[in-house]
Amino acid sequence: MRRVEFRDVEGIPERAMIVVDPEERDIDDARQKHFLRKWRAIRSVTRAPTVERMAEIGLSSLADWLSILEPLDDGEDFEYLRYGKALRAAYGRDMTGRTTKDFSGPHGSSGHFFRECNSISYKEVFPVYSRMAAPSDLSFRRWDRLIVPVFKTKNEPRPALYATSIPIGLKENQIPGRASQAIPEVDELVFEDRDALSLRKIWKVRVRGLAQPVTCISNPEPQDISDPRQRWLLLEWLSFKAQNALPGAEILRSPTAKSLSAHISILEPVDGGQDFRFVRYGKILEEILGPNAQGRKLSEVRSQVGPIPVLGLFRDLSAATFRHGVATFCRHRPISEIKFAHWDRLIFPIQGRRGPTDLLLFVTNVPHGKREGTSTGKIDGTKDDMPSLPSMKSESIGVKKPTEPKSGDTWEI
Repeated sequence: MRRVEFRDVEGIPERAMIVVDPEERDIDDARQKHFLRKWRAIRSVTRAPTVERMAEIGLSSLADWLSILEPLDDGEDFEYLRYGKALRAAYGRDMTGRTTKDFSGPHGSSGHFFRECNSISYKEVFPVYSRMAAPSDLSFRRWDRLIVPVFKTKNEPRPALYATSIPIGLKENQIPGRASQAIPEVDELVFEDRDALSLRKIWKVRVRGLAQPVTCISNPEPQDISDPRQRWLLLEWLSFKAQNALPGAEILRSPTAKSLSAHISILEPVDGGQDFRFVRYGKILEEILGPNAQGRKLSEVRSQVGPIPVLGLFRDLSAATFRHGVATFCRHRPISEIKFAHWDRLIFPIQGRRGPTDLLLFVTNVPHGKREGTSTGKIDGTKDDMPSLPSMKSESIGVKKPTEPKSGDTWEI
């Protein structure tokens, strides 16, 4: 039944795409793939699922992007019974209680396109996926939208619609004043659902003071990371997560961690995770940025080479990593006073000395390369302290059961 259509949308330079009864390969966003897979798992052979069955899916990873629409005039228009808070922030208006005909100005043609997609899903009772470039006054590049039909009850003759709308990509001319205004919060994941643990999101953040955007990845995969030591460290951490556990001080004693000793920092949460204090400050940071900041909070860190534009973003990423228990990876070019090409930063939570409720953040900062026309000297140790690592195949890792931290454990290596 799958079919693909293209539509001209007034005021939008690119043709919009509609996929009726899409396959997962048609969809970019991992959360929407997961949503479609779960919707298909609970529908019957001849009928879309009911609202009661939808509760089994676990929608927390998409709740802020979810709309619920009630058909009007047999599918000629649709009223928003729910309009997610992230959608309100992205669009700048709450559409709850309004209809698709209430989109106005440059968004009027978008509303017409949304209405067409809704009507197809409503009348044919199939999922519909669409991709449309965003109007010029919005800060992102396009809307990716997945609609699924859902019946209120078993005997309901016509369905309502659940629609997830994801804004994709930041336009190049959008430079937020503060990093925290640009960074979307890492979405809440459904940790009781093993499939949801694999959800992965990539986005770019423009930070004032940096020439290029920062690339951020939540739930990174090993292939996202170029440094083999960081890749292996991520795989070691994931082997603990596979057993719903977190490593403690023992991860510092692994050969991989020892090879990264100068690059490792450990942060403890302050003020409920609003800020973080350095329990251990990586020597590479001291060498490049200046005075040892051990014992200082992120908000108190200062550099001898000038302002650190990415510090606010790093604090936001740390807070999201701490709250949601996911790994986070980011890459960015440093300020011009620092002469290497880019920083690679991997962050993940570990278990502190007081057990599972005592969470710390394990951070590796690895500088790479050098800018054209500069000479850096040895700052990242990528040749001299690189260990001989095992095969990167995941089956070679083995799943280790974490050990209880000993009273003598220290965060030094």
